[in-house]
Amino acid sequence: VFRRHFHINGHDMHSQRSMKIHRRDARCASLQKTHAAETHAAETHTAETHTAERRTPCVSTGDFHIKFYRIPEDFFYYKEVIMPKTVMVVEDVKSMRGLVSMTLNTAGYMVIEAADGKEAMKKLSENKVHMIISDVNMPNMNGIEFLTGIKKDYRYKYIPVVMLTTQGDEESKGLGRMAGAKAWVVKPFKPETIVKIVKKIIG
Repeated sequence: VFRRHFHINGHDMHSQRSMKIHRRDARCASLQKTHAAETHAAETHTAETHTAERRTPCVSTGDFHIKFYRIPEDFFYYKEVIMPKTVMVVEDVKSMRGLVSMTLNTAGYMVIEAADGKEAMKKLSENKVHMIISDVNMPNMNGIEFLTGIKKDYRYKYIPVVMLTTQGDEESKGLGRMAGAKAWVVKPFKPETIVKIVKKIIG
């Protein structure tokens, strides 16, 4: 009887020990899962923080940090501003120079005036010009000399030049083409003709 009772107690003690081990293993597994979840959350947070720091530049000033945040593109409403193109008018006769300038200004172009080729060369170095309209017969430096000079200069060689003159003979036109003239307009002219030529060449 004693042995049987001992066996029963032994069996009970073994069962209790097994249950304790099972509960301990269950707690360990639960702790491992919790630790793994916390580690993953910490790593995710660290990665997001690093990404945010990369996207958000920070400047240190000693005692504090200044962060610069990207402003959404649609935060501001803006209207595209198109700057007018610039045409240089080279003409020694003041009234004719004023007429061409007024015609181009009315059409929406900016105009730079010069009385001869020498003055035009100086103003070319000071301003960005998209096109030149030049007379032929001028003092100091005539139109053909001026045209030949700018076509030899790499800074201005691609600027289109239109000659505006009273000379309509084929020989003069041929000299202009050889020097690099884009077009040849004979005086007198209609204002709309000048505007049409300018729009066709530079828009």
